[in-house]
Amino acid sequence: MKKHNNHKIIEKKSNLADFQMGYIIIILVLASFIYLKSLNGEFLNWDDNDVVVYNDAVKNLNFEKIIFFFTNIYSNDYRPITFISYGLIYSVWGLNPVPFHFFCVLFHLINIVLVFLLVKKISHSKTVPVLTALIFAVHPMLVESVAWISALNDVLYAFFLLSALLFYIQYINSNQNLKYLLFCFLLFSLSAFTKPLGIVIPFLLFLFDYFLKRKFSPKVFYEKIPFISLSLVFILITFVSRESEVITALKSFSLFDRFFFVFYSLSFYLTKFLFPFALSSLHDFPVKENNVLPLVYYLSPLLIAALFFLFYKMKKHRTLLVFGFLFFLINIGLVVQIIPFGKFIVAERYTYVPYIGLSFIASSFFCIILQKINKTYYTPMQLLGALFLLFFIISSFNRVKVWNNSFALWEDVLKKNPMVAIAHNQIGLLHYFDGDYKNAIAHFDTAISYDNEFYVAFNNRGSIHLNLNENDKALEDFNSAISINPEYSDAYYNIGYINGEEGKTEIAIEYYNQAISNNSDNFNAYFNRGLEYVKINKYEQAVADFSSFIDARKNDPDAFYNRAIAYMNLNQYSKALIDFDAVTRLQPNNSNAYYNKGIINYYYDNLSEACINFRKAGSLGHPEAAGKITELCN
Repeated sequence: MKKHNNHKIIEKKSNLADFQMGYIIIILVLASFIYLKSLNGEFLNWDDNDVVVYNDAVKNLNFEKIIFFFTNIYSNDYRPITFISYGLIYSVWGLNPVPFHFFCVLFHLINIVLVFLLVKKISHSKTVPVLTALIFAVHPMLVESVAWISALNDVLYAFFLLSALLFYIQYINSNQNLKYLLFCFLLFSLSAFTKPLGIVIPFLLFLFDYFLKRKFSPKVFYEKIPFISLSLVFILITFVSRESEVITALKSFSLFDRFFFVFYSLSFYLTKFLFPFALSSLHDFPVKENNVLPLVYYLSPLLIAALFFLFYKMKKHRTLLVFGFLFFLINIGLVVQIIPFGKFIVAERYTYVPYIGLSFIASSFFCIILQKINKTYYTPMQLLGALFLLFFIISSFNRVKVWNNSFALWEDVLKKNPMVAIAHNQIGLLHYFDGDYKNAIAHFDTAISYDNEFYVAFNNRGSIHLNLNENDKALEDFNSAISINPEYSDAYYNIGYINGEEGKTEIAIEYYNQAISNNSDNFNAYFNRGLEYVKINKYEQAVADFSSFIDARKNDPDAFYNRAIAYMNLNQYSKALIDFDAVTRLQPNNSNAYYNKGIINYYYDNLSEACINFRKAGSLGHPEAAGKITELCN
């Protein structure tokens, strides 16, 4: 009899596992279908250029760069694992957006499974883990985190965070086996190294202690001291990296305004969970009229108060509600304007992990309602849930298309809010790079009209005037950009370029100096300053600048060529020959490089090699090569 009973129990567990696994496979297929289109997506002119396309540190990843990422705040943030991940993908596939999108989707699929496993560990229901994973898989608010290359850090940090929580639950269930806590700490560290939001994990551990009814004791606190200590370090690093952003934000709005920003942000994320309409890649700060915010900001605290009152009244399910809502609140807390980080009041990508808590609440209550309602309403209730999910699926599928190219992205933003200055600026850049200067200037003008302190738009408009040889107008725009932001490196660079072209070498060098002082990664400024140093015979300084440029961009033939010329003027012919070899390797049709190689080889009495170089230069049309061949090689 005992064997017979045991056989039945095992069979039930197997059936449950098969039931859940079958649905998880369907969910993974569904999510793959939704995000399949994202594999056709381009690099967007919305951070993708900064983090990958024009990011020399990422594109030249090596051991030194890895150490650099871990020991420096880079690009106003501390995300070493994110930048290393970009570098690894680039080192294999180059500037092909498909692999970058593939890994975004892959980690989302993995995270769906991790969400399922996590909820399965804490829920007694067979349906709740599946339903939670399904909502997480298809929610439209999460599309930004999956379809955008620059949001790879979202799916990556979530992967480490969810894995850490799974190991922590295993630690609790294994009678506090220390190895699981060590794995949890390692994964917590990786999450924080990927994105600063990973620092919330220690608070989540306490939350799981509460939900799993773990008895509080000194050990429960002591075991988390390493987690809390590391979190404090990352908090300090984050504040240092975002200090200027915080100061700027504090100047823009009063503390009274920011009080309502917190409640508005929370209300936004909560309402968008159920009603994800009017989604946009950019949600700008409100425009105040007569020094007053829009009414919705002043009403938002009422929604939060009503929610807390509801929690208070639902005593039977209070633990479930508190756990799910605190999971949401802990993960969203750093980005709801309590600390004024970010250029926008809300961002859809911030919901990637927080919505797991809300999905858990929604799934649990849906199952509870189905268990308690009259059978007459059972099917309509299921149908209502299915319609909600169908709406999510269709919305997500359509939302992915918006993230496929920059034009689609910014046109979508302007459709929702035509007064967003950044959107006009970004569309202006697209027209600029297409050579459509008329439309580009129109969009930059519009951007400036909506935000007269938008120094980037001034600089971009100035660049068009520069290309049109309208130097006076260009200088006016570049100086406007500097007057708004004296630390803006690109404007100093552009003024330096104008002065260099006009033969004002000393003035050009001064502006390049300032450009480099404001941004040591402005490598074009090093290159152009090197050219100016050559003009005034300061060849050692020129070599130093060209070398700085080459360290960042190792395959630029112009930099090698100009450094070689500087070496020749310093009589360092062997170094010059090495650089000219690099030029002919990178640019085989460069007749000047072959001609100069011939000159150097002749200097070293290597006549046969010199003649080979002169003949090659001649075959490529160098005007002086024929004379050298006649003089030396016949």
